[in-house]
Amino acid sequence: MAKTSFNEFLLAVAPEHRVFVEKLNDKLLKQGCELVIKEVKSGYTATYQLEKKTVMNWVFRKSGILARIYGDNAGKYEDTIASLPADMQKKMITS
Repeated sequence: MAKTSFNEFLLAVAPEHRVFVEKLNDKLLKQGCELVIKEVKSGYTATYQLEKKTVMNWVFRKSGILARIYGDNAGKYEDTIASLPADMQKKMITS
């Protein structure tokens, strides 16, 4: 299977979310994360790893794209989390 590029992944993201996804991608890569994109039944998964540990991933669902941020690494990304839309932060708190 051919490696999926970030641009291919980005095309699968709803147009209204692409700028946000691209900016967050840039921030995570600048912080040293490695991006691994895989094609799955529901679309793609994009996983950001730091020192071989997953810190965040994007997953596609029928309802749209979801971001999963792994709690044991959340403290390292307080600035990034603070830049997320308020409704997304609220969902993170209730999770």
